[in-house]
Amino acid sequence: MSKFIFVVAALVLSLGVWASETAPIDGLIAQPSRHSAGETVNRLEAALKASGMTVFGRLDHSQAAESVGLTLKPLMVVVFGNPKNGTPNLVRSPTLGIDLPQKFLVWEDTQGQVWLAYNSAEYLHQIIRPRHGLKGNPAQMKSQAALLEKIAHSVVQ
Repeated sequence: MSKFIFVVAALVLSLGVWASETAPIDGLIAQPSRHSAGETVNRLEAALKASGMTVFGRLDHSQAAESVGLTLKPLMVVVFGNPKNGTPNLVRSPTLGIDLPQKFLVWEDTQGQVWLAYNSAEYLHQIIRPRHGLKGNPAQMKSQAALLEKIAHSVVQ
């Protein structure tokens, strides 16, 4: 009986890990990448720049973990935006700076699969902007969604 409980517990725990890494989260779009984490980030930065975006930087959580003697599978954030479009919103609502600029997240899960994730345009326009007293713009949301999807698709393929 104790062996059965152990097997069930192991199965439940493994399903929990799987679900936490792949389960949809409101407003978050995650896609598997065919490339390593490093290559995915390099492709992402190139695609963002080619789309006219400014890449403000990379936050490498794995490197930070290593600096204090800890281990973390690849986990990087690429911070990007378009100052021409974002600055007027920041002027109207400086608190928006806590949520902007936008970010892409690249990570490797426990199975070795690399993922690319980002906030959907719908989330940005329907949740984030109103949070700071700004109205969403349906036309801008549609074009932003198309651009983010195009960038993400070109990166992970």
